[in-house]
This record gives sequence, C-alpha cells and structure tokens, in this order.
Amino acid sequence: MNRIVSSGLICVKNRLNVEFSLCKIEYTLYENGAFRYVFTPYYDVIKLLDDDIFQGIPGIELELKKKEYIRENIVPTFISERVPSENRENFHELIEEVGLTYMDPIEYLIRSKLKYSGDCLYIKPFIERKIINLNTLVSKSNSLGTTKIILDNLAAGNKIVIGDDLIENNRITFITLEYIYEKSYQDVKVKQQKGIYKAKNEGKYCGRKPIKVDELLFLEQIELLNNNDTNLDDALKKLNISKSTFYRLKKKYHQ
Repeated sequence: MNRIVSSGLICVKNRLNVEFSLCKIEYTLYENGAFRYVFTPYYDVIKLLDDDIFQGIPGIELELKKKEYIRENIVPTFISERVPSENRENFHELIEEVGLTYMDPIEYLIRSKLKYSGDCLYIKPFIERKIINLNTLVSKSNSLGTTKIILDNLAAGNKIVIGDDLIENNRITFITLEYIYEKSYQDVKVKQQKGIYKAKNEGKYCGRKPIKVDELLFLEQIELLNNNDTNLDDALKKLNISKSTFYRLKKKYHQ
C-alpha cells in the first residue's frame, strides 16, 4: 500500500536560547485514507528540563515511559490543538500559505508562522542524532562559544566525545554547564560596558549606536553553520544583520 511519511522534532527553548529536542513525531498517511501518528520521546533530554519550561506533551502520558506512543486513525491532542481542521472556513487558504497542496500536519507545523498560545512547544524538521567530536567542532571557538555548543548538542540528544571520552548527559552536568555559560555571558557583557565607559572617558568613543544582536542567537547560528544545518544567507536573515557585521561578530566571539 502506498503511503506518505513525514517526521519532525517537538522542541522547546529555555531562557538561554538552548533548543531541546524532546520527541520525534512521525505521521503516516495511507492511500486508503487511514493514518497513524508515532511519538518517540527522548527521555534523556526531557530529564534535563525544569517543570517551569516543560510540563509534558499534550495527550501523551510520558510518565508511562513507553518507547513509542502510537495513535491509529486518531488525531492526537498535540496536533488538534495546533493544526486547523478541514471544516475551518479558511482551511485551504492556510495550507496554501505554507506551500502545501494537501494537509500534512507535521509539515504544516514546520512551515507555519502561527504560534500556539497554550504552551511553548513547536516542531522543526527531523534531524538524526549524531556523535560529535568536540575537538573538531570547537577548534575556532572561545570558552563562551564552546560551552554553548556543548549545551546545544546535549539538548539535541547528540553524543559528545572529547578524545576517547564521552560526556555523560545528565542533569547535574547540564545545569553546571548552564551556570558556567550564563556567568561567562554576563562577564562578557560587563567587560563590554567597562570598555565603552573607558573609551568615553578617554574621548575615544564616538557614540556610534551599535547594531543590536542577540548574542545567544548569534552563537546558535554559528553552531548551525558549523554543522551544515543552515546556510549563511538564512543565518543573516535570522539575525537581521549584514555579512560584514556577521564576520565582525564571528571574529569577536570565535577567535
């Protein structure tokens, strides 16, 4: 029987702009109209999160610790809360807006700019987990950028090796790295402010208003570029900066 299969990752971000890949979601549509959803939770990532960031996936009883949660010919709560039903007045307009000719719930949620107000969960394209060699990945990163790269990869469920050793992905390790990263980030901000204050006192600061760039978002885009998960043009659009500004900031954070 012919079928169409699409998949994505249910994600959430914390205050440090670290993206957690919580669960793989797969949708299969068969030629006879039957369909199936399969949720595959990443419990090793879920355990890293505080309750104030993640309260569960609607309709999925994660406390049962099942490897998979399957819904046959039943639209899961997670989907019904976020995807317009066929009897909605502007249903066809909505799917056309995201470039679809038929409703593929996973692809719709990946492409749609509409945000669900009930929680902070969202779907991105599915990416297989990887084994990351940290020495290769952070060869041009400073300590701040290196810490963010480690956090991002642990939150994605990737395995990180340093030499022949594997970083253990547990909550203690993760919150320790979060603390180090946040403190390092604040130290950078303080150092920047002190430099500006000193330059002003010495008459070297011309008062040019700097372009505001979210450092956390910038470091995230650097990591995506290093992993070939995005391209420069998309990164520039995401950051809303010019190519020259991008390379200036890259030099600043990744000596």
